Amino acid sequence: MNEIKNNSSLSIQDKRVQIHQLFATLPDGTLDKLPLPKECDNLPADVREKIKALWRQHDLPIEKKKEQFEALIKTLSPELQKQLCGQMCG
Repeated sequence: MNEIKNNSSLSIQDKRVQIHQLFATLPDGTLDKLPLPKECDNLPADVREKIKALWRQHDLPIEKKKEQFEALIKTLSPELQKQLCGQMCG
């Protein structure tokens, strides 16, 4: 994943697609062990679980995952939305 993130020849969207493809190859047990990004630390436990559940939807296209993530963000307080979107949205 670091190779993808550090590849300056890839656009941000290309990096997201490649990381999505990488995650799609991982078994659920492995995904469950991965920590969420630090921006998620202050989220309620149920929201963190919903994010992890999105990770486990291997057959869901990246565009649909993004839509579901954005819908989830809209359910949060403005403070939590700002915390997340400062780093993860866009």
